[in-house]
Amino acid sequence: MKKAVKVYVLITQLIFVTLGATVAGFFIGRFIDDTSNLPVVFTMIGFAASLVLNAFFVYAFHKDQKREKKINSEQSNEVSF
Repeated sequence: MKKAVKVYVLITQLIFVTLGATVAGFFIGRFIDDTSNLPVVFTMIGFAASLVLNAFFVYAFHKDQKREKKINSEQSNEVSF
């Protein structure tokens, strides 16, 4: 159950980061020059930046899961009296 909640939070975070960066890129492009294709360019830059951020988030999640699994296996190997 704990892992399912973490995965749910990760997926929600990925969706909001992608939407936020894409929309922010669009509005920044519109603020600079709304008559050209600059909003589309900044939207793509925002989307690409969100992909990079999402890759870092997934890597950190995977690293945390490995660390947690290692700690759990070490605790199960300990002898308690």
